[in-house]
Amino acid sequence: MGRDIDEYRSGYEAGKDASVLLAPLEAADYLSASEDWQKGYEDATSGKPFDPSDD
Repeated sequence: MGRDIDEYRSGYEAGKDASVLLAPLEAADYLSASEDWQKGYEDATSGKPFDPSDD
């Protein structure tokens, strides 16, 4: 099954806006989020391009 692009996009957008000051507040959201959201968030905070493929 492929990645949910909407969940990935939501996580990616959150990751692009992430900051060190907000990290503790975002941790709860991260832990309760879907795997697709988490992957998008991780990609954005790592500076990776938007890529919702299931790799």
